[in-house]
Amino acid sequence: MAYHLGGITFNIPALTPESESYSNSHTYAEMKPANGKPILQSKGSNLMDFSITMYFHHSFCKPSEQLGKLMDVLESGAVNPFYWDNGEFKGNYVILDVKCRTEKRLFSGELLSATVDVTLKEYSEVQFLHSVEEEFQTAETPDPEAETGAPVYGAGSESFDSVDPSEITRR
Repeated sequence: MAYHLGGITFNIPALTPESESYSNSHTYAEMKPANGKPILQSKGSNLMDFSITMYFHHSFCKPSEQLGKLMDVLESGAVNPFYWDNGEFKGNYVILDVKCRTEKRLFSGELLSATVDVTLKEYSEVQFLHSVEEEFQTAETPDPEAETGAPVYGAGSESFDSVDPSEITRR
């Protein structure tokens, strides 16, 4: 099975993953009532993690070149679509981690073979139901005088110096 992360293809024979793993989880808030057992409330799914282990060998690729491509994407922080060869879209992901275990090098330092572990993290945009500005624009300001029928001092332009003590009522 081949994988594609943006412009990088993990494909046969050069980048066929040796192994893969993924994890997904869900978050719950625990509320403790005064009496009785705690109640769980779903907070939603967490972001998915995907790990791929690959083997680079000089007989079918240039290991340092392939490693360089992964490091470029890691360092850029780019968000890339992640999908399988059969067209199954897994979502947008970033590279969190690239770990390289060198197995062979020439005396000149050229990389001949290495095992590379890549950790991907699902990327999600912040989605608000509405903006705070919209909330303030549509909110109505309550009129305290209309609620009680009594004049409210200190809420407007009046000062406490201009208040007639006979108009003050106790609540």
